[in-house]
Amino acid sequence: GEIDIGLVARNLDPAEKTGLQVVPIGHDAIVLLSYPGNPLDNLTLAQIQSIYLGKISYWSEVGGDAKKMVPLTREKSAAIRTVFIQEVFGKQFDGQERAFTIRASKEKILPTIKRITGAVGYGIVRLEEARSQGVKVLAVEGKLPIEENIVQGVYPFTRGHYLVVPTNAPSIVQQWVTDFVRFGGQAPIN
Repeated sequence: GEIDIGLVARNLDPAEKTGLQVVPIGHDAIVLLSYPGNPLDNLTLAQIQSIYLGKISYWSEVGGDAKKMVPLTREKSAAIRTVFIQEVFGKQFDGQERAFTIRASKEKILPTIKRITGAVGYGIVRLEEARSQGVKVLAVEGKLPIEENIVQGVYPFTRGHYLVVPTNAPSIVQQWVTDFVRFGGQAPIN
């Protein structure tokens, strides 16, 4: 009852939607990244799970070169880590992945992966930006994080962005949301 409009950057469970009007406003994707020169183009979710559980230690075990893998993850408090872990292991996962934890902002993830030979990690970055810095973008289940795959939800690490409004919000708030949707995300401000 304290907030009239919120923004959520993850998919909501049905129970979380109770009492809310949920309005989709866009998508983004967590991009799987690897060190420059990695000859591998794709990993499956099962391979990613095995990598982050420490069951796969060398790129050669998944069709790559003989380099040792260096899995990187984010700190437990990072929302991006929560989304990544849930997509890889499911919501019931209560273990700890076997990876080096890095405290990296969006701006630092690419340079970090670029300088660590054998690195595999993830971030919310533009493909063009990763590629321009020489960082390899990996497909997951044969799907690259391109706009079409993100919008269609076929890239596994896609997450929605939603406006959330209590169903009993004041009429002015309900009208703003209606206008926002009607004008394609450009609600007029009065």
